[in-house]
Amino acid sequence: MWETVIAVSLCTGLIVAFRELFKTPQQLLSIMATVSFGAYILHPPIVVALQSAIQPLAWSAFAKFAFVALCGTLLSFLVGLWASHVPGVRTMLGAGKPNPGLPGRS
Repeated sequence: MWETVIAVSLCTGLIVAFRELFKTPQQLLSIMATVSFGAYILHPPIVVALQSAIQPLAWSAFAKFAFVALCGTLLSFLVGLWASHVPGVRTMLGAGKPNPGLPGRS
């Protein structure tokens, strides 16, 4: 019973803590939120390509996981951001109209 109470309390506490910690809007998080669905849709081929590329390396499983997780996340959001500039793809990914206030958008 204690494990359940602790697990629920930690989950609730982390949600509240992050809500309070990130109250102020930040430009990077705003951009990431805008392209998050695109990153979600586009990440499988990116992760598979990264896994295939590092498969022959003699790294530990954890090192490979960490590399693919970090690079896969970064590349997924970058490709999602790039895809949000393409008019037809932008609509399919739900990014809507480009925001002229964001850097790199026209």
